[in-house]
Amino acid sequence: MMAEDSARLLLVEDHPVFRMGIRQVIEAEGDLLVTAEAATFADALHRVRTERFDLALVDVNLPDGNGLNLPAALREAAIRLPVLMVSMHDERTFADQALSVGAVGYVSKGSPPDTLIEAIRTALAGQVALSPEAAERALRNRMQGDDGTLQLATLSDREREVFDGLGRGQSTRVIAESLGIGIKTVETHQIRIRRKFDIADAAELRRLAAVWVSQGRPVALSASAG
Repeated sequence: MMAEDSARLLLVEDHPVFRMGIRQVIEAEGDLLVTAEAATFADALHRVRTERFDLALVDVNLPDGNGLNLPAALREAAIRLPVLMVSMHDERTFADQALSVGAVGYVSKGSPPDTLIEAIRTALAGQVALSPEAAERALRNRMQGDDGTLQLATLSDREREVFDGLGRGQSTRVIAESLGIGIKTVETHQIRIRRKFDIADAAELRRLAAVWVSQGRPVALSASAG
């Protein structure tokens, strides 16, 4: 019987043996349940349209499509469901790409069981689930200038404060209230930050900000804008 507070997970994986192994690791936790499985991209879309989940664990390589396309498909269908990518590929290959398409993180199938569970819990908590190394690479890939330095210093002090608030999961209204400025002003700062880092949309901005905060705001990223 499923406990009322159990997290409901969708497991999208085409190899039965891997599905079984991942499911066993997850359900050994007691409060995490795989309530549905899908072996194809099409089946995954059908599942999310007809059932409720708290998180989807999705393989990159599926027989009828690329799992990395699922976050976009969910957005088009107006379905709000965090997607955690799971793959045999080294995270150096796909972690940054996973974030860029809208996934909330990436974990390798070769990771220890504890790492998988930690990534799941991190994603369920609304945070970005990446190893520290992958998070640092994601920052550098998005915010590295021609001279190889991280370009957070191009932000004004106020823009950095907004960026920090986004990374902590605060809404635009909460950021505005905490900084004593208007909501429209916060939105303007977000637009300016996106332009400076060539970020496609607000969701990607929040993911990048969350990675920055998860890294403890390294000194190299926190330099004064002058």
